[in-house]
Amino acid sequence: MKNNNKKGCTFCSKKCADDYKRGKSLKDFFGEEKAKNVTETARRRAKTNPNLKKFEKGIVPWNKGWNTGSYFSEKATENIQKGQLKVAAWRTGKTPEEAYGVEGAKIWRQKQREKMIRTYEEGKIKQANTKPERILKDALTKAGLKEGDDFVHQFRFGNYVYDFAFPKHKELLEVHGDWWHANPAKYPYDPKTKMAWISGVLGASDFKEKPLHQIQIKNIEKDEKKRLFALNNGWRCSFVWEQDVCNEHNLKCIINGIKRILNTPVTSCQS
Repeated sequence: MKNNNKKGCTFCSKKCADDYKRGKSLKDFFGEEKAKNVTETARRRAKTNPNLKKFEKGIVPWNKGWNTGSYFSEKATENIQKGQLKVAAWRTGKTPEEAYGVEGAKIWRQKQREKMIRTYEEGKIKQANTKPERILKDALTKAGLKEGDDFVHQFRFGNYVYDFAFPKHKELLEVHGDWWHANPAKYPYDPKTKMAWISGVLGASDFKEKPLHQIQIKNIEKDEKKRLFALNNGWRCSFVWEQDVCNEHNLKCIINGIKRILNTPVTSCQS
């Protein structure tokens, strides 16, 4: 159903949005100039598209049938695939700084973060078995620890799920994403006010501050609840940061720390 108000329309489902769009022309949505540009682009790319006239009238989506071969011509599809492969080959093995430059990398990272946040808010992102978790799990296995015997991955305890558990020793371990949980080394903030320091020297009187993102605040509060729940039930809960798990030297030290808890032989952290 539509909810008409001064701010515009919001829709409760895709079907409702599609029903509202049906029968309206592109001018109704984009204005005359932009509608003309969109139509011209469609003509150039989709000369074989049987839905073009319906598209111009706003009856069908602009990309209806594109993935079945009726929207883009075979040649256009081939060129798109070549372009995608070319970009992938160019980016392979390069850091964002190497690919886009220092300033370009900052913009790229910001766009990626904004995209990830939108995906998270839409409920489309998996919060379990993240890349840092997989790295740590693989390191534990290579260190000779057995899943199901020495440790449990994605351990359900009460109403919470902890990344790793060592049941014989009542130890829990969380792997925190640097941005998602506001790693102070990268995103320094005041624990009391949840205000992030964005310039100046930490603790100095000339710093400027802004609030942490709501997702970060929510995760920080949840982390503390999980820690207290574990403690009140006789377990200890520790955490490691993504940047340490993804660093080979620091990862060795993390594994050695776990081995000490489990009373197993450790190896040198020295690289």
